[in-house]
Amino acid sequence: MRIAIIGAGRVGRALGNVWHKAGHEIVWNLRDPDDPKHQDLPGEKLKTVGRGLTKSDLTVLAVPWEAVEDACREVGEDFGGVLVDCTNPINAEFTGLDTKGAHSGAHYIKTLLPRARVVKAFNQTGAGNMADAYYEAGRPVSFVASNDEAASSVVRQLSEDLGFDTIVVRGLEHARELEEMAWLWISLAMKQGHGPDFAFALLRR
Repeated sequence: MRIAIIGAGRVGRALGNVWHKAGHEIVWNLRDPDDPKHQDLPGEKLKTVGRGLTKSDLTVLAVPWEAVEDACREVGEDFGGVLVDCTNPINAEFTGLDTKGAHSGAHYIKTLLPRARVVKAFNQTGAGNMADAYYEAGRPVSFVASNDEAASSVVRQLSEDLGFDTIVVRGLEHARELEEMAWLWISLAMKQGHGPDFAFALLRR
């Protein structure tokens, strides 16, 4: 699969590196692809977002929340492909979520890209767990939420490639709960002393 990733921060890098090792073709969409800090990224590096997306099977939005509007503007409101939203709408004060008046951050992105097949995923845990999902006690859980069943199925497989126990949640309206879940993980990891080396799991009888 050819995957376009917008952004090369910790989350984008973690996803891209693991997927590259799993055999996927990665195309990075970067402000400055010639920046030395990007030299170790596997795959193709492009500056023009549109070129990378039109030739890709799926696009991953992995930028900080404050960069979402600019990134979506570059993608263009006519974009109609699968867009995986990995962002979390953390407010500037770092005290909670700010969805800019929408039901969720994913819904706000949908208003910017109305034709996109938006899938909420890869936002509920830290980049370290995306880079290495192995825990001796079992597989961490990862939720995928969308109104598009076909898109969810594709993203579910990519999540399994990362090593997660993946659950598809029908309906993009559940993106709000997944963003709240992310804020809980962030609060535990960064505010309450647990650190990043833990993950949520789903137990079954």
